Amino acid sequence: MPAPSYLLKPLIFAISILMIEWGIFPTLFVFIALLSFLSGAKFTISCLKLTPSPSLSIITISVVLISALIGIFTKTLNFITPWWYVPYSLVWAIFQEFIIFCFIFENFEWAFAGKHTAVFLTATTFAVFHLPNPFLVPATFIMNLIFSGYYRRHRSILLPGLLHFVLAIAAFTFLPFSLTHQLKVGIQCCR
Repeated sequence: MPAPSYLLKPLIFAISILMIEWGIFPTLFVFIALLSFLSGAKFTISCLKLTPSPSLSIITISVVLISALIGIFTKTLNFITPWWYVPYSLVWAIFQEFIIFCFIFENFEWAFAGKHTAVFLTATTFAVFHLPNPFLVPATFIMNLIFSGYYRRHRSILLPGLLHFVLAIAAFTFLPFSLTHQLKVGIQCCR
């Protein structure tokens, strides 16, 4: 039986992040998220090591190329992006991987002792963060299943963060907004 605190902390944190993204009482939920996070994050500098993974790189390159082809054939290329979007996206992608792996995955892994359960629950949690975007929910679930497997083996967030960034830029630049909803989540997606 998993320890309740190792289940409760990531769930409270995940719900708090979801409420912040959706804009529901953001100040209250920022406070709750910080409390639950500070009580359980497992971060070491080794999380930032760059462990190469040819298979992850091949998957990412393939998805980027397919996205580019879709953009070319549908004539939906979007190169009109504010200059700050690129560095912002890089920091945001690495931060998301830090939260999802160094806090949520680690707690699920400890609570369930089975690494496959932690991988599935982490991917599900990450997908829920992207509700109600019909493109991002399945895309982030699949992406995070792959990244969770990588993190489980290498305990590094840097490569998944960098690839997350590349995939987000590719989706925003090459895929039609009618499909991606401009990568918006929460209430923003519904507007």
